[in-house]
Amino acid sequence: MPIIHVLEESAGPVLALRVSGGRGGGTPPAEVAGRAEEIASRHGALRLLVEVEGLGFLEAASLRSQLPLAARLAGRVERVAVVGDQGWLKAALKSAPGGPTEVRHFPKARAGEAREWLTYRRETT
Repeated sequence: MPIIHVLEESAGPVLALRVSGGRGGGTPPAEVAGRAEEIASRHGALRLLVEVEGLGFLEAASLRSQLPLAARLAGRVERVAVVGDQGWLKAALKSAPGGPTEVRHFPKARAGEAREWLTYRRETT
């Protein structure tokens, strides 16, 4: 079962999470969902930074059932930056269903770029 931690670098419209393999501990899923809803309500949208560490493909597949975010935040998640070096991660993100949410993969060595991309604001004219 994946373990989820809310990271201290969460700020503004960005909720930063670390998802890893293992047992026990972490931030309770209801608390993660509550933080996400609070950010989306305050900022009108939510951007997620997801650092993946030591997580296998099968564990990742069970993650959706652990977080009751999808239905409650439909259409409010603007961007998702997934940071990790697992071989399966990039392929899994490419095969994910499309939608209004921009999702990008960043290798761990480019984690700073992921944070910059999340905080980048498009200029409207």
